[in-house]
Amino acid sequence: MIYKVQGTVHHVEDVETFSGRNGANYRKQNIVIAETDERGRENCIALKAFGEAVEETEDLREGEAVSATFFISGREYNGKWYNDLNLVHVRRTAPVAPTEDRKAEAKAKVEAILNGTAPESQESDLPF
Repeated sequence: MIYKVQGTVHHVEDVETFSGRNGANYRKQNIVIAETDERGRENCIALKAFGEAVEETEDLREGEAVSATFFISGREYNGKWYNDLNLVHVRRTAPVAPTEDRKAEAKAKVEAILNGTAPESQESDLPF
């Protein structure tokens, strides 16, 4: 069964790379999505992304509005049961708004270019 959650990105962990038992490399990333229920309480849901799903999560930023689909899997280990919420797909539901830091950085770059004080790149794509 597939479930859906809409909310804002509350936390994004770094991408982890590890080797499986068969020697293949895998990538994993955990994200937390905060949703607000009908009573106004915030509920945080931790989702685990594997493989191709990591490509959708690795550029997410905290505070972005998203919609995610996931499935629940469970397993037994040493007599205890564990559940995972495995991400299937995530998409932004609102355009990414630049943060104040990004706005200030972009403004400084534009002003430097207009004033002729922008540092020149040491490397160039030009063939000469």
